[in-house]
Amino acid sequence: MVPAPTRDHPDIFIGRKELLQRLSHLYRSNRHALLQGLPGVGKSALIAEFARSHPILLSPACGHLGDLVGALEATIGLERDNLKMAARVHRLAARLPLLKRPVVVDNVAHVPPRVAHLVRFIMEQQPVWLVVRSIQPSELGHIWPYLYLFTQVDIPPFSAAETQDLLSTAAFKGDRAYLLGGAHRLHRLAAGNPGILAGLLAELRSRTYDLDSSDGLRLLALHARITAVSAGIDGNSVQLL
Repeated sequence: MVPAPTRDHPDIFIGRKELLQRLSHLYRSNRHALLQGLPGVGKSALIAEFARSHPILLSPACGHLGDLVGALEATIGLERDNLKMAARVHRLAARLPLLKRPVVVDNVAHVPPRVAHLVRFIMEQQPVWLVVRSIQPSELGHIWPYLYLFTQVDIPPFSAAETQDLLSTAAFKGDRAYLLGGAHRLHRLAAGNPGILAGLLAELRSRTYDLDSSDGLRLLALHARITAVSAGIDGNSVQLL
């Protein structure tokens, strides 16, 4: 049995060395990039880790023109100054190329026309990276016609070794050896999805589960599905063993 620990684990980053190297190459080459991966797979975490050593201009969303413009203004220290949106866009478009950094837009989905037009304009001046869950036209919206201009980078789930590293590194006051002994079962339960693995770990911190029994694993999977859905991850990704 895995006894519940008493504190949460800190934010950690595991693996992804080859992906970081590929992003570094795209960064040096001034290429447009499209980072695609399922919900919970760690796209935002990958960007955050990459930004620790590579300056970028990050917008966490682009659902509306004001979201994108406001986020980029904040990133480069511009005040709104009671300007109308057209003036803010013009000022931003003039300032961004001077910084010589890629513009990275996270959570890209259902992009409206005005946002797509601004992104396309920025692409003519400097590299743009888009972080997406899907490349289907119905999901991307009006940015979809420009996808041929991007180098696609697929963000896969964790390998079994990366799952093992996560379980070895995460703060855990229970029986670590027993937890690691169940690593392959937890990896299968989560299908390698880091977000779902985080949910499994949270459950193992708060309750006791028998990782050697099918009943214990099914109960853990049920709680993980609930956690996944609440985090916007497809609960069906959790495998019922």
